[in-house]
Amino acid sequence: MYGIMEEIRNEGIIEGEIKGRQEGKAEMACEMVKQGMSIKMIAKIANVDMATINEWLVQRSSLAE
Repeated sequence: MYGIMEEIRNEGIIEGEIKGRQEGKAEMACEMVKQGMSIKMIAKIANVDMATINEWLVQRSSLAE
């Protein structure tokens, strides 16, 4: 029983770390756009596709409204 609970806890920690990294990348990408950097270059630096960058920008702009 303890092993299963520990495994679930560890999975939650890993998921949280991944989500935190993605949120950090999204925040960085939005700041880079504000500074005039192209979405293509940001995608290359962040190691994601341009559609993901655009999604982040839309999400951030809707949060700001």
